[in-house]
Amino acid sequence: MGICFSTRNTSMFSQDPSLLPFLDRSVVKDISIGFQKVCLEHLVKFIQSKSMSEFDCNNWVLLSRDLPSPPNQLTSTFELKGDDIDRLKKLVSSRSTTSQLDHPSRFELACAYVWLCLVKSNSTTSDGDEVVSSISFAADCRSRLDPPIPPTYFGNCVIFVQVNANREDIVGENGLLVALDAIMKEVRGLGDGVIRNLEGRLLDMVSRGPHRFDAIVGSTHFGAYKLDFGWGKPKKVEFTTVARTGAIFFADSRNGDDDRDGVEISLARCKEEMDAFALSFLEGLKG
Repeated sequence: MGICFSTRNTSMFSQDPSLLPFLDRSVVKDISIGFQKVCLEHLVKFIQSKSMSEFDCNNWVLLSRDLPSPPNQLTSTFELKGDDIDRLKKLVSSRSTTSQLDHPSRFELACAYVWLCLVKSNSTTSDGDEVVSSISFAADCRSRLDPPIPPTYFGNCVIFVQVNANREDIVGENGLLVALDAIMKEVRGLGDGVIRNLEGRLLDMVSRGPHRFDAIVGSTHFGAYKLDFGWGKPKKVEFTTVARTGAIFFADSRNGDDDRDGVEISLARCKEEMDAFALSFLEGLKG
């Protein structure tokens, strides 16, 4: 069932070229001959690794990752309000001895704080035996390419960014600073040639082999709570696959005078880990 609208007055539709989708894929240049082949070879090795054994590697292109939801999962949403973001910025400023941590973005700070709470919450599980902790997120490459491509580019132009740090350093006294420093270095490094370092990033991910990493999905810039498709703005925005994938969903906050000054964080974990995460999340905002 669908809804169709029609009109005789075609002038009402925008003819502004800047609003039309940009479809030319040739603007994304390959950095070297055979780079795509190298990436595919590394990707196949990753798919064939122990952590991806549920795939049929002969037909992996045609398959989707339909993972079952683990049993006894709890799904919860936490919120970093604008005041919480300001409080964390002041905490970082008071403890930091370098200017490199000045002016973190809202996303960087929220990502670092969630990473800190995640490491603390799973320190009592078998994953706590791992020396290195990793968190990942997607980065928009459109403005970072040389030359940059139009913001209306209609295609995939994001890369996978994985940030690593020692678990002991993250759970230490200055764990928030350690996490934030690692994240900001990776984000700032994207401006030095986002494509030139792609192979190195892929090699680093594959060389680590099967290991746990937490993934951030969503964005604090989509303005999801401001959307209105004709039946009112949404009351609650959720990423329905967090229970199956274990990803952490970021969205702009629905509360406050400015819906974009805070961050909503949704995740699914077992009760023991969720309770530990909630405790770390709330305790960290009291200081």
